[in-house]
Amino acid sequence: VPLVVGADGRRLAKRHGDTRLATLRNAGVIAESVLGLLAWSCGWLDRVEQIRARDLLARFQWTGVPQNAFVLTAGYLREIGYHP
Repeated sequence: VPLVVGADGRRLAKRHGDTRLATLRNAGVIAESVLGLLAWSCGWLDRVEQIRARDLLARFQWTGVPQNAFVLTAGYLREIGYHP
C-alpha cells in the first residue's frame, strides 16, 4: 500500500500541519469522508464523497490500489471538511 505524502512528495510530518486522524476527527471530519477520499484515490469512486466501509466492499480491487504515493493536499483536506 503506498504512502500518503505531502505536496512536497515527502511523507507526512509536522511541516505539513497536523494531519493525524485524531485531529481530523476532533475537527468534525467524519470517517466516511476520509474513506471517500481514499476510495477516490484508488479509482473506486468517480468523485470524493462520503462512503461507509461496508459499501466499499463490493468496489474493492487490489488492482485499484495505486503503486505510487497519494499526495494529500490542503485542497483535498478542505474537500472533506477540514479547515485548520
